[in-house]
Amino acid sequence: MAEKDEKYSVRRISGRKQVRGRTYYLIEWKGFGVDDDSWEPDHNILDETLVSDFLAARDVTVNSDLALWQLRDRVAKTLLDRGAPFYGKKVDVPLAAQPELARVLLRRLAQPRRGPTLNVTQERRGGTLDLTLEVFDLEHMAEIVALGSSRPGKGCGTLRFAAGRVSNEELVCVHAPLIITATGPAPRCDGSYPMGVYSFNVELCAVKFNGKSGDPKFSKMGDKAYMKPEERREEVVAYAKKVLRKAGGQHKLVEKGWPALPPGAWCLSDEVAMPAAKKAKM
Repeated sequence: MAEKDEKYSVRRISGRKQVRGRTYYLIEWKGFGVDDDSWEPDHNILDETLVSDFLAARDVTVNSDLALWQLRDRVAKTLLDRGAPFYGKKVDVPLAAQPELARVLLRRLAQPRRGPTLNVTQERRGGTLDLTLEVFDLEHMAEIVALGSSRPGKGCGTLRFAAGRVSNEELVCVHAPLIITATGPAPRCDGSYPMGVYSFNVELCAVKFNGKSGDPKFSKMGDKAYMKPEERREEVVAYAKKVLRKAGGQHKLVEKGWPALPPGAWCLSDEVAMPAAKKAKM
């Protein structure tokens, strides 16, 4: 990634290793995707605070990694179950409930690989404090849900294209808004946290696509609260088509050509969707 006499902006350091006595750091570059992350020797890092911040945050990062793993695992289980479409379905993440860890994880999830960092809002309700992150960008949600890492072969990004049961051919795709909330007693004046009940949860919205025709079905509440404009529906359908094209022949809709339908076309004709049934009637 780094070339002679050229400087690149570093998003953060996310790893460290030793090779033949030399230290290398795993660099995430601003404006570039995960495929561009690179191992760089320590002398290539010009800002020493990047190294000190990485070393100071290692313990917290390990804990936040575990919490993020649980978040993705529980979201994946929800998407693999029958029940879509749904709107605002809550998924608890107990490993992230501890208040210091919740703040670290929320800040981490607020930083997409591309685009500006989102704000984590704070709202007091009596003695309770809510920290909330709202995500509307589908690519950002894909980084958070990451089905490709939690359930390889079952989905990618926010799209589930296989449920492990032959009878369940429907696609399920998370759509906006994705709301992540940490709730608990408000901290004391000195910054310490009182005893009490702390929680961390994700509110999911998802659309179901018919496994034979690709016809999308949004929840009624989703239609009322967010999905009424056709542009927002088209954005979700276009995302599902794109992910399915990249996934290759892992679903019958790919063979039938659904991902190749033009913008505005959301489902296949009856002749293409169910050719066997059509022949039987003739």
